[in-house]
Amino acid sequence: MVDMPQHAAQVAALKGMIEGKFLWGDLVEFNYFTPYWLGYGTWLLLAILFPMTVATKLMLCLTFVSFVLGFSFLRRKFGAPESLDWLLIPAFFGLPYEWGFLTFLLSAPIGALFYHANIRLMEDEKFPASWVLLLGVILAFAHGLMFAFFLFVVVMHLASSEGKCHRKRSIAVLFALFVLMLLFMVKGDKLAAYDLAMNNRLRLHGVSAKFSNLMKTVPSGFSPEGAFFLFVAILAAPFALGCKFTRKAPAFSMLMCFLLVFAFLPSFMSRTGFIYQRFSLLLIPAYLLCFEKKEVPLLKEGLAKGFLCVLMLLLMYNPLSNLVYFRNESAAFKSLLDELPKGKRAMSLVTGIDRQDISINFLHFPVWYQSIGDGWVDFNFAWYYPQPIRFRTDSVPEIKPNFEWNPALVSILKRCDIYDMIFVRAKGIPSLENTACHLHQHYKTNGNWHVFLKNTQRDGVGK
Repeated sequence: MVDMPQHAAQVAALKGMIEGKFLWGDLVEFNYFTPYWLGYGTWLLLAILFPMTVATKLMLCLTFVSFVLGFSFLRRKFGAPESLDWLLIPAFFGLPYEWGFLTFLLSAPIGALFYHANIRLMEDEKFPASWVLLLGVILAFAHGLMFAFFLFVVVMHLASSEGKCHRKRSIAVLFALFVLMLLFMVKGDKLAAYDLAMNNRLRLHGVSAKFSNLMKTVPSGFSPEGAFFLFVAILAAPFALGCKFTRKAPAFSMLMCFLLVFAFLPSFMSRTGFIYQRFSLLLIPAYLLCFEKKEVPLLKEGLAKGFLCVLMLLLMYNPLSNLVYFRNESAAFKSLLDELPKGKRAMSLVTGIDRQDISINFLHFPVWYQSIGDGWVDFNFAWYYPQPIRFRTDSVPEIKPNFEWNPALVSILKRCDIYDMIFVRAKGIPSLENTACHLHQHYKTNGNWHVFLKNTQRDGVGK
C-alpha cells in the first residue's frame, strides 16, 4: 500500500493540530473544503483512541469489511445469486489496494449505499429524498472521483428504467448533487502555480494500453500472462457457479459506466495519477450485478465451489506474498526509527526504484517518521489539492511532486540545511558528496535503510 504512509501522516498532522502539539504549523494550513473528510475523519477518531499504527490497521479492516458488505447489500437489491459475494473478497485487493488509495477504497461502499438508496427513491414514492441527498453529500466528502462516478451510474440507471419510476424527485436530488460536484471542480488550487510542470501534464492511453491495463489492474501485480488467465477466470466464474446474464437493463448500468470510464478518462490529469485505472476496483462488483440464477447449473455444486476457492487463492497470492517480503524491510526501518530523535525535519530518498522490484512499495515509507515520530518528511502529500493539510504558499519546499520518483534530483537542491535527517533506501551506503547535503553524515544502517544526520543534530540522537 504505497501511499499509506502519506495518508497516515496527514492524519497525524490533523491530530497534532487539534491537540496543539503540531510543530510544523508555519509550513501548512487547513484545507477545509476537501473531498476526503469521511476517510480522514474516521481515521482521526481511531488515532485519538489508539496508536497510529493500530489505528491504521483498524481503518484498513473497517474499509475491507465495509467494501464486502456494501456491495453484497447492493447485489441483493438486484437479485443476483448470493454465491457471487465470495468474489468481492479478492476484488478489494486490486490496484487501489496495492497503491494504498485508502480514501478511494473507503468511498466505494458509500457509493454502493448511495446507489441502493437512489433505486429505492425511484421505486417508492414514500422513500425520503433527504436520505438520498444526505448519502450523496457523505459520498462527496468521501472521494470526489467516486462521487462523480456514482452520480453517472444513477443517471444511467434512471435512463434505462422502464415502467413505474418516480423520476422527478430523483432528478431534483441529482441536480443538487451535480451542483456540489461543480463546486469541487471550480475551487482553485493555490499551489498549482508552484508546480506547473506536473499540473499541466495530461497522459492519455491508447486502446491497446487500456485493454492491457483492464486485465492487469483487477488482479493487480501479476505478470501479463498471469493477469490474462485470472481475468478470464473472473469473467467465467459466475457461469461456473450456475448463473446467467439478467434481462433487466438497469442491472448493467454500473458496468456500462465502468467501461465508459475506462475507455475515455486519462491516466494522469490535474496532478493526479492512475485516474481510470483505479476504477478497476469496481469491475467485479459491477459485473456481479448483471447475473441471475440459471435453472440448470454449468457445473456440479462441488466443482463450482472448488473452482471458486482456487480462483480466490490465486487472486490473493500476490498481495499476501508481498506482505511477507514487505515485513522484513519494514522491520529494519522500524528499528532505525526507535533510535532517532523525534520532532525533526527529514528528507526521503528512495533510490533504485523499479516497477518490477519491491522497492516501489517503499516509495513513501520514510514518511512513517512523520506519523509516529512527530516529525516532518519531504516529499510530502501536503502538495496535493484534495489533502486536508496543505503547504502554505509562502512555505513551499524545493522538493516538489515528482522528486519522489527521481531521488537523483538531490544533486540540484540549493538548500539541504533545513533537513535534520535524510532517510535513504539503497543497496549499499550512498554518497552525498557533491550535493547540497554534503554536511549530512552517515549515522546508522539496517538492511537497505540508511540514516544520515546533519552534523549539528548528531549530539541530539537518542534524546
